Amino acid sequence: CLINNGVYFDSSNKEELGFNIFEIEKTDRQYNPTQEHLIFLTSVLLLIWKRNNKYPITGETEAILMYLVIAFYKFANTHYQVKHNFEKLNSQHFWDFIDYYEENILEERQIDYFDFVSFKLLLQPFMIGEYRFVFEGENSLSTLLHKRLIIFDLEGIKSDKTLLPIVFMIVIEMTLKKVKAL
Repeated sequence: CLINNGVYFDSSNKEELGFNIFEIEKTDRQYNPTQEHLIFLTSVLLLIWKRNNKYPITGETEAILMYLVIAFYKFANTHYQVKHNFEKLNSQHFWDFIDYYEENILEERQIDYFDFVSFKLLLQPFMIGEYRFVFEGENSLSTLLHKRLIIFDLEGIKSDKTLLPIVFMIVIEMTLKKVKAL
């Protein structure tokens, strides 16, 4: 790893596995997520929310969640760009947006298909609870694309049924971005 100027992520220190999956590169000073990024982010959020398989993922639920992610970036373009000390999007911005969306944008017809109470309850550990570090890392997926070699040691989390699938999704997304960039 050192010889190839690589990056090594050691899961024995779980905080090393933190990535900012909400930050994306701006085009024309605006956040314009690609379709691939929207699908990735929606998939991660669905995995967190529906990981116990108690409630099925319906097409309506997935569509509303995708709309929520798109609305988040539109909101970021109008609300966070104007702040003078704003550096980059992160999980706290998304968590704040969920509250804003629920209070100001959520349509009555969406409530039948999207359980905000359940969504927020299961997302809470990743936004403000014990798994907060997962989305608070300094690394974004796009910044690691320029690294020659990226190594993930996942031995330390192999028994964590909550964290392992999320980290796998991030690793797979990073691999796909790296291959696409070649």
